[in-house]
Amino acid sequence: MSGRSAGGGGGWRFVRALRLLLAVLLAAAVVIIVVYFLTHLRRSGGTEPVQGELPPQKIQSQKEPIYREFNRDLSRMEISAARNRLQPDGRFRLEGEPGKPVTIIDRGTKGGRDMRFTADRVDYEKGWEKAVFTGNVSIEMRGMTIRADAFAYDKATDLMRSLSAVTIRASRFQGQARSFVYSLRDDSAVLSGEAQFTLIDPKNEKAPFILFGDRIAFNYAQRRARLEGGVRLSHGQSRGRADAVEIQLFAEKDDLHILWLMGNATAALREAKPASSAKAAPKAKPEVPAGPSFQPVFSLESDTQDISADQLMLTAYPDAPSINAVRARGGASFVLIAADGGRTRIQGDAVNFGFNRLGRLEGMTVRGGGSLTARDAGQSGERRLAGNPILYEGSTRVLKAFGSEKTRAISAEPGREISADWILIFMQNNNANASGNLTIVFQREADKAGPSGFFKPGKPAFIRGGFLSYLDKDRSLQVRTAVRMWQDDQILEAPEAAISLQTEVLTATGGAGFRFVQPAGKNRPAAAVQVGGEKMDFDPQSRQVVFRGQGRLRTRDVDLKADLLTVVPDKEPGRARSIQARGTVAIKKGDREAFGEAADYDVEGDTIVLTGHPYLVDKERGTVRGDKLTFRLSDGNIQVENRAQERSEIVIKS
Repeated sequence: MSGRSAGGGGGWRFVRALRLLLAVLLAAAVVIIVVYFLTHLRRSGGTEPVQGELPPQKIQSQKEPIYREFNRDLSRMEISAARNRLQPDGRFRLEGEPGKPVTIIDRGTKGGRDMRFTADRVDYEKGWEKAVFTGNVSIEMRGMTIRADAFAYDKATDLMRSLSAVTIRASRFQGQARSFVYSLRDDSAVLSGEAQFTLIDPKNEKAPFILFGDRIAFNYAQRRARLEGGVRLSHGQSRGRADAVEIQLFAEKDDLHILWLMGNATAALREAKPASSAKAAPKAKPEVPAGPSFQPVFSLESDTQDISADQLMLTAYPDAPSINAVRARGGASFVLIAADGGRTRIQGDAVNFGFNRLGRLEGMTVRGGGSLTARDAGQSGERRLAGNPILYEGSTRVLKAFGSEKTRAISAEPGREISADWILIFMQNNNANASGNLTIVFQREADKAGPSGFFKPGKPAFIRGGFLSYLDKDRSLQVRTAVRMWQDDQILEAPEAAISLQTEVLTATGGAGFRFVQPAGKNRPAAAVQVGGEKMDFDPQSRQVVFRGQGRLRTRDVDLKADLLTVVPDKEPGRARSIQARGTVAIKKGDREAFGEAADYDVEGDTIVLTGHPYLVDKERGTVRGDKLTFRLSDGNIQVENRAQERSEIVIKS
């Protein structure tokens, strides 16, 4: 993905919305469990009301509403009903009438807010050991209303249960469940049976945030909640799932601290675009030069993400509305989808992200078979970065991949793979470094258009070295320290080498050597040929390899030196037709030496022709001069031609 910056993309806004939802849900849970009301019931016990309770027989005939006022813990409660009856089983019954239900109001402490409870009927035992609220039961507090057909309270177990489905409504959210249980003993509540909460965003009412679960358990004392039974989340087009979800609030505020999705956690995040975005111009990509290139850039920014892991944990900042960290464990996978359709996939046994308070990505760690793969829109091939671990530093915008005892860091794309002890990718300018047991594998398709390259296409070529530096501006690879390049029987060695990926020009410096095998021919065995010089240049247009400075050619028992050596290719890619030597040429064969100004080695003919006032120094014959000296390497003979002399040809046998 060329050119996209690595940052906290728009897709992480979904996480921030999730934090807001869960904070509201837990705040609602505090109301749902009616702690305040039930605490008053338990505290009042069998204490007589201040005004004096009416005898049961008089209460039965009382037509005016009953009014009670309790003063406990600087709090006041008021109860009104049309009738209060003593039942045959010894229980009391508060009854309302049409339009006037039983009403219980907790006025709270001085200046506190009211909590209002209404029901058609309340059956209770003396001392409120047990109580049942039935018929349109409603609890109102702080702009929220909780409704059910019936609730039951048991003081012995300190439990309050709904005997029917529960609904919760407020201006910003609503919820429902089949049943509800609250424990005063440990200050916890459980909603079960198709529990659902819906958070409504006033800025986008068409895309509510919905949370589903078979069971939702709250413990307000521990400030923790757990959702179980195929938990599902949705927000507009975004979806999420997990076997269970745990939520932890901050100790001092009703706000999300930790969100933990456990067991087969998945999320498909599809951020809704604002209407104005359709008119906005897309981000411009930097111009990519034509021709072969090395593209290790990975985009860590997107509005669309697909996430899966066995466990997914999010933690939030206590003093900012943003996510602090995202941690995924067990087959973690993050697929980041760009607006143009390009994809980046992050995979590993463990994947961690860290964000700053503005929501921008500050760091990433991928461990355990970690890999990043990128595919551009409309492209079939992928780029891949693998390591254990893989690290990203947001401050420097550097991706780091490290090898381990069993694996190596790898950066790969179609036709090219780099492996090393470590690999660095600088996402700001797309440069890269690699070091330690460096290996590069090239393989260009046989029918691919463009420069022919130093090695023949259709087969892999290898480079070994100590350090690699890639400069994206020049599209060049530089390899240093004991560089070795080879394909089949062709081997190039040098202290340093540089390759232009755009033009495929190859340069080796510091004393370069090239070796290949001359194939066996008629009446001659195969032989190794070594060519070298201080500097080597490969021209992809002519496919010639040129050695300058202290050039040297060795084959069989012949050693040739010259200022300049040029390897001329054969018609078959990857094969040499001839080697030309120019400048001061010296040839040594056994105890004979020859000198001249030019020499041509015919690889197929296995001969070296020396010209330019050549002469041969022989211990037995002395100095022999001629117009041309031909060294026949297959039989070891030397042929001397001299047209100016009466005898034009001499053959000196080996």
